[in-house]
Amino acid sequence: MLPKDSVIELVGPIIREESGRGVIEHAFRIYSALAKTGLHIGKIDAFSPRQLLSHKFGRLHAKDKDVIYHYLDPSAASVQFMFKSKPSIVTIHDLDFLDAHHRSNKFTSYSGGMSTFFTKPEEHLLFYLLRIPSIIGLRQALKNEDHFIFVSDLTMRDFVKRFKVDSDKCHVIPPIVGDRFRPLKKHRKSDVVIGHISSYSRSKNAGVLIRAFKKVHNKNYELHLGGGVMPYKINDDPRIKRLGFLPSAELPAVFNSFDVFVFPSTWEGFGMPVMEAKKCKVPVITYAKGNLPDIVKRNTLQFKDEKDLVRILEGEKWRDVDVDKAYEDVKICEEKNVVREIIKVYGQALSHK
Repeated sequence: MLPKDSVIELVGPIIREESGRGVIEHAFRIYSALAKTGLHIGKIDAFSPRQLLSHKFGRLHAKDKDVIYHYLDPSAASVQFMFKSKPSIVTIHDLDFLDAHHRSNKFTSYSGGMSTFFTKPEEHLLFYLLRIPSIIGLRQALKNEDHFIFVSDLTMRDFVKRFKVDSDKCHVIPPIVGDRFRPLKKHRKSDVVIGHISSYSRSKNAGVLIRAFKKVHNKNYELHLGGGVMPYKINDDPRIKRLGFLPSAELPAVFNSFDVFVFPSTWEGFGMPVMEAKKCKVPVITYAKGNLPDIVKRNTLQFKDEKDLVRILEGEKWRDVDVDKAYEDVKICEEKNVVREIIKVYGQALSHK
């Protein structure tokens, strides 16, 4: 149990909802959920010198209180030296900031222009420079023997194996899937809508879906693509619709407009869009070889390769997915369950201070 006068300071990149970045939106959901508990919750922008200094000196009077710093991303933990005497927790979504260089043996800095930064980031020097704060933050957290929260057991096992961290200080707590994600009344329509939402970076593997869809010659099929910058040619097929960036408030309705959601990622720290689709009782197709947490891939239809995906789409095999079972998978992501587990970790961090 946490003492009633405990102060929780959430430190992260800008904590706001409409960011288009999963890590930031996850931080916003955590902040919003904890704010409902009655605990003293603060938030600090880790990259705002004004906020950091204001907080540093404004908290001098609170030395006698139990203050916990929860860094919502390894990059935020790069400012941990300012508050190192206090119990700390660091959330880690994935280890991409350590492994990205293995996926490309070259970078071109500005030679290819910034137009490819979001689709082929590994070819830009800036991509690696932006990872420096995360590396510094992780190094500080390991040195301070902090507690760690991982969004999946997949990432936690990899982390413990690499860094030989005390497993008692490692906790798996998934992201929050909000209550607004729920089944909505379906409107009758003649077309079958296949949906996909992502950033379209290489690991999202959206190209295999687009190529497979173009091989399915059914005029009643549509492919709706939402999310980031589009690196693929899609204007040669009028059945492919570009949705663009989708505000968070619109996502439940968009998921419900899909007959099936296809998520062909080769790897994910978690795979939040899959869980959001499951919560809306929309059947999901994932890549069999994709490195996703078991709870995410469970109760989805998995394709082996492009040819297999064509077969699944042509035969509408997704209708065999048990969406009620898939819906049950999302219970661990309910706000009340996630908050309960986070507060438990706060209590453990205080007891170890």
